[in-house]
Amino acid sequence: MTIDGQTSHVVHTERFRFHAPWRFVAEPFLRNWIAQGVPKEMERLKAILESEAPTH
Repeated sequence: MTIDGQTSHVVHTERFRFHAPWRFVAEPFLRNWIAQGVPKEMERLKAILESEAPTH
């Protein structure tokens, strides 16, 4: 995470690799699950960051 003035830039990466036959079930499920969850998670993290008092 980098903080520049009033802006925060957060990078989060999740990488999964499954072998057949699990790949055909797990990858589509996780792709959709993560895509649906990311906006909610960003709102949650934004609320946490905005609620913390500056330390400097």
